[in-house]
Amino acid sequence: MVDSFAAVLGVYRLEVADDWVTRSFISLFGNGDDDAAAPYRAAQRDFRTMLADVALVELRVFNRDGPWDVANFAQLKRRHSNESRQEPYLLEYISRRGVRIIANDSDRRDARLAFFMHGWSSDKPLETPYGPIICPAPTRMPLRLRRIMNYRVIE
Repeated sequence: MVDSFAAVLGVYRLEVADDWVTRSFISLFGNGDDDAAAPYRAAQRDFRTMLADVALVELRVFNRDGPWDVANFAQLKRRHSNESRQEPYLLEYISRRGVRIIANDSDRRDARLAFFMHGWSSDKPLETPYGPIICPAPTRMPLRLRRIMNYRVIE
C-alpha cells in the first residue's frame, strides 16, 4: 500500500485593493473620530502589515488515511513549540483542477485544499499530519483561485 503524503502546489500572496483594506479596517475599528490620530494611524499600519503577511496555501493530500484535524496543518513560529502557532483560516476543499469549491468528501482518498495562513514565513516549513513540507516562495495568486477563494478579515 502506498503511504499517505501531502504536496504543496503553491503559496500565493494575498492581493486586496486599497479601498477593500480601508473599508475592512473601518468596519473593524471605526473611522477614528473618537481616537487620537497617531494611535489610529499606527493601527492602520499594523493592519496593512498583517494583511501583507497573509498567504494562500494550495495543497493536495494523496492516499488520505482517514479523517484528520485541519489544525494539524500549521506553521510554527518557534521550532518545537506550540507558541505562536499559525493554523489554516477559511479552508476550502477544491476540485481536482482547482477551479471550484466542493464539499468535503471524507470518503475520497485524495483531496485538494486551499487555505489562508496569517503570519506566513517563507523560511518555515508547513507542518502537516504527513510531516513537514518546505514550501515555495509566495507568488501571484492564479486567477482560478482569486475567483473562488475569498479572504475575510477575522472579526
